[in-house]
Amino acid sequence: MSNTLTAVLGASLQLTHLDPESLGRFSGRTSRNLAPSTSLPLAGRVGEWVVNAVATEHPRSPAAPAVPAEEPAQDFRRPSRPRWLRIALAAAGLWLATRVAYAVFTYVAVALGSPAPKHARALLEAWDQYDTHWYLLISRLDYTQPAMTAFFPLYPTLIGRLAALLGDAQGPVWPAYDGVRLLVALGLASLFTLLALVGVALLAVQESGEERAGPRAVWALLAYPFAFFLAAGYTEGPFLAAAAFTLYFARRGAWPWAVLAALVAGLVRPTAVALVLPLAWEYARQHDWGRGLPLAGWTERLRAVGGGMAVVGAVPLATGAYALFLWHRFGTPLVWFRVQSAVWHRQTTPPWRTALQLGHRLLTYPAWSHDQAMLLLAVVPLLLFLAVVAVSLRTMPFAFVLYTAAICYLAVSAPVASEPELIESTGRFLLAAIPVFLVIGAWMRRRPAFAQLWIASGLMLQGVLLVNFFAGRWVA
Repeated sequence: MSNTLTAVLGASLQLTHLDPESLGRFSGRTSRNLAPSTSLPLAGRVGEWVVNAVATEHPRSPAAPAVPAEEPAQDFRRPSRPRWLRIALAAAGLWLATRVAYAVFTYVAVALGSPAPKHARALLEAWDQYDTHWYLLISRLDYTQPAMTAFFPLYPTLIGRLAALLGDAQGPVWPAYDGVRLLVALGLASLFTLLALVGVALLAVQESGEERAGPRAVWALLAYPFAFFLAAGYTEGPFLAAAAFTLYFARRGAWPWAVLAALVAGLVRPTAVALVLPLAWEYARQHDWGRGLPLAGWTERLRAVGGGMAVVGAVPLATGAYALFLWHRFGTPLVWFRVQSAVWHRQTTPPWRTALQLGHRLLTYPAWSHDQAMLLLAVVPLLLFLAVVAVSLRTMPFAFVLYTAAICYLAVSAPVASEPELIESTGRFLLAAIPVFLVIGAWMRRRPAFAQLWIASGLMLQGVLLVNFFAGRWVA
């Protein structure tokens, strides 16, 4: 009987997630050494007393039947979410956390700034800098002067349409004012950034096969010192979203969706041309065009060739549609290209000449000067990204190599000689180099110290740059 009750108590303890070994540990002894002792806890003494008492009262009782094993309880939990939804929710959580952080940072930076703000709109106006002015102006007036054509149409058009719905003279709510238009611009940028982070996370998981690769890649991106432009009224968020989903769908072989995302990218920024070669390579690779066209009939051949033309022509088609609009408006389809030099002082230059000029400036600028700092803010990210690509050449998909190389080339292809950094806005343009952030995210998994260094130093530098941005100083 004593053995039977001991088995019963053991089963009961297991049902409550405590085994006799655990009970012994709670009393300071192992289960083998359990003996009557005043040092046992109350639960241990009571259990021991019950066993001894029953054994003494019925020393020769017949053995009780074995206790049947309890069937596992039915699981009433909700079914697990699909993998893509878990990845998207993780990215959305990081997006929401950074939006709250930017809001708090904006309040503190503006409230402690000089002069002190006199109204709440000052928090919004702190984000109304440089390119944002132009997008708001285009959204209100349309393309009325050639200088505006350097800014591609999708983002300002969306701002104008939503602002008309919310606050234009023809809208249903209240008369228009720039604050509403700015709020719409910032809201659109943040929503596109949410899509961008989801796209980057999905791409990272797809390439690595590891679900946690998504949040790491998103962290690598958000900690990049120029990532605050994803929250500003710039096209960094919209373009990053379009580029991320273009690469994601292309690598999956979902070509209609890849074409659609590439069309969107082509309407957002001229740098969408960086997607053309990666798309062509990936389409040819998946269709095994390295060995010709191993298809049986002409119908299949024509379908494959037509699909390839759609994939390669998506970005040029979007840019061409914008050029046709400009031809109708200004009488020349390439006005957007000409104003780059005539208005914005960008001169197309071979990269080796740009490299020589950068080296000369690095050697001649005074140490610790503003010009030197601006130059380093442009050159260091570029060298870092090129180094990441060089180290990862053997493991990075060649389509990603082509895309990142094109982004880096476009960032330096048209320097501004009148600016101290020469390759103006390079740090901001490199936000679109998505494969680099995938690699950095993978390094963060293998090297926790590197992850801490990247996130801590990146966020600190981002705060410094953002304060200068709020003050109206040029940072990228």
